[in-house]
Amino acid sequence: MKKEILRQENWIWVAFIAALLAMAGSLQASNVWGWVPCELCWYQRILMYPLVLILFIAGVKQDK
Repeated sequence: MKKEILRQENWIWVAFIAALLAMAGSLQASNVWGWVPCELCWYQRILMYPLVLILFIAGVKQDK
């Protein structure tokens, strides 16, 4: 039997990790390195930060 590493229910966790890394990277760039985000970066943050929470809840509930 072929073992599938990334089954359909695991893709939600891949998306969660990508969103988490994007959030951590943007926070590090602005708070640690002192970079001032541009206007488009603010729009990206507005959409990325809630996505981390939404994807985490969907992964815990195993919601597709």
